[in-house]
Amino acid sequence: MNVNIRRWVEINGKEAYSDTYSVGEKSLTIWVLGRIKIPEFSSENEMKNWIININQLVEPISGHVEGPLHSSENKSKVIKPAKIEVETNDGCIYKLTGKKYAWQDKKIPKDYTSLQSVLQNEKMEQLPIPTYGSWYGTENNDSFQYEKLSVDHLIAFVTYKENVVYRTITGKVVKLHNGESEYWEFL
Repeated sequence: MNVNIRRWVEINGKEAYSDTYSVGEKSLTIWVLGRIKIPEFSSENEMKNWIININQLVEPISGHVEGPLHSSENKSKVIKPAKIEVETNDGCIYKLTGKKYAWQDKKIPKDYTSLQSVLQNEKMEQLPIPTYGSWYGTENNDSFQYEKLSVDHLIAFVTYKENVVYRTITGKVVKLHNGESEYWEFL
């Protein structure tokens, strides 16, 4: 099963969109660095919900491309995630509430912080890809070694190595000026 995502931006009152990127179970396994099990999704919506829940654990607070959990520019594109259970490879089960917590929140659930630690723990990784987000691996036989790697947010993993081009609905290529807020969405 795959879901499609794209980046978008509003320039001079018009929306412009990037190419579409397909995200499947194999790419999800690489994205989470094999630290958690990818469930057998029964629907695209279930897959989207899982992605949003995991992504909110690792996305930065600012200075990034906002996703469908909290797109401040276009509320119609916001997706409210449902509760999920996530299993690590060692069998630990974490229950996520579907809520985004800020670092300063006083009552962050233990499952949230524990799973966040699993995903954000920097350690050596072997991956089948030469780049992961903004990191470059060192070739090692048929894979690439990364010295200290933690799970990056989804859009950085999917599009960081790309030269993202935005086009209006009419196909006109637009260039970003400094300061536009970028977003990503499911299609």
